[in-house]
Amino acid sequence: SRVVFARSVHSRGERFPHPFPNQALFLRMARALLIAAACAALCLGAAGDAANPTHYGDPKTGCMSDEQAVRVQGVAGDFCSPPCSSSGACPTDLPSGDTARPQCALQTTGGGKYCALLCSPSSSANTTGGQCGAGSCQSIQGIGICTYAAVGGSDASTEVAVAPPADLVV
Repeated sequence: SRVVFARSVHSRGERFPHPFPNQALFLRMARALLIAAACAALCLGAAGDAANPTHYGDPKTGCMSDEQAVRVQGVAGDFCSPPCSSSGACPTDLPSGDTARPQCALQTTGGGKYCALLCSPSSSANTTGGQCGAGSCQSIQGIGICTYAAVGGSDASTEVAVAPPADLVV
């Protein structure tokens, strides 16, 4: 008895062609669809998860994995803030156009210390395109902090306060 794979027999005895008469073509098409689906998932996933390429960016476009979106008490806006190192150092990679200096200047109610971009809160420096690039320099307690305009309630931001003055170099 010979086995025939290219045909199947219907219950009434009628012969139907194999569901995939050109199996090589089917496999090529299936592979192409699988590759296209994987590319779409990677491309769309990457676009949805894209964070700022540097520290201190705008939370609306996503913070880096080591940052939190923060909102300083008494200051309009928010920004992405990395934690200070154990020695009090802060990352120095800044968004394009920023000339403000990173400093360990913020503290959470739990005692966690975070970095901020400090700027000079003068009328010429606190506008978009000044020391804060696309952000603006907001004045608080005699110093300036670069922030970005917050959209909505900014509920996702962690609230922080300016660290005690002895810790700051202005």
